[in-house]
Amino acid sequence: MVTALREGVANDGITETFVLADDEDTHALDFYRAIGGAAAPVTAFTLSTDGETGLNPTSFPSTLNRP
Repeated sequence: MVTALREGVANDGITETFVLADDEDTHALDFYRAIGGAAAPVTAFTLSTDGETGLNPTSFPSTLNRP
């Protein structure tokens, strides 16, 4: 399945794909490394769909405070 995905997207000019794996899921981590994947230092965010954001716009970085 991964091979088919990689070949399919390569035909569309896409040169990289990515997947998320929990750090605790050692089987997934081992699998992706075994097929040539390289771990990347990223932070994934989970956003709720219940409408409760808890956002305070005044606490945003100044680059995000746009009129």
